[in-house]
Amino acid sequence: MFRGGHHGQFLLNTIFDADELEKFFDERSGKAERMPNKVKRYFAQNNITVYTINATKIAQEIGLGRSASRRVTLA
Repeated sequence: MFRGGHHGQFLLNTIFDADELEKFFDERSGKAERMPNKVKRYFAQNNITVYTINATKIAQEIGLGRSASRRVTLA
């Protein structure tokens, strides 16, 4: 989910933990495992803040089941 242009916000719904996400954003990780440089550059040039959420885990914890992750992300 992306909101706004300059100074916008990007919400990444993922099941990965902090260590796995760090590899995803890291230049030194394998090419297949990382976010493309042009995306990171766009985020940086436009001052976009990246937030992460594990909506699947939250949905399960509050009893909505696995299929409810999209509803939690949109809420």
